[in-house]
Amino acid sequence: DSTGVIKFRNATNQKASITSNGLCFGTDTAAANALDDYEEGEHTITTNSNLTANSSYNKADYTKVGNMVTVSMLLYVSSVSGSDTVTVSLPFANRSESVPRMCNTVGSVMFKGVDTGDNGLIPYLDNGSSVLRFYRLYDNNNSFYALDNSHLSVGDEMYITITYKTAT
Repeated sequence: DSTGVIKFRNATNQKASITSNGLCFGTDTAAANALDDYEEGEHTITTNSNLTANSSYNKADYTKVGNMVTVSMLLYVSSVSGSDTVTVSLPFANRSESVPRMCNTVGSVMFKGVDTGDNGLIPYLDNGSSVLRFYRLYDNNNSFYALDNSHLSVGDEMYITITYKTAT
């Protein structure tokens, strides 16, 4: 139309439009609701200084739609020493919000060989961070303890997926 907006219609009903803000659905034209970013990519993961990911498996795949990011990876331990907290980098920082909209995020992990004690393992992304940490659950799930390098051995595997909101 004359405003530079491209509209998609089904009969007389507007289903979507492309505005200067991005892709809008229905008749909504609010900039905050427009889809203005879609990206798929590969992120080379980095870990703490005493943990090395196998170079055949040191890539994470991600999809970013607007400000929502989903990352999937395999952390396959190639070498490990010390007792540093296990950390893995992510391609974007998590949003940073304060109470009541905290943005701390948990993901899912399937693991092989990792010493988790008697309970599970949770990947955790702190408010405003791009560094994923892992926590072991103890005491009938009443306490969390950081996973550190001493809980890993060469050949251990962690299949990780996390979805979070980024600020951009």
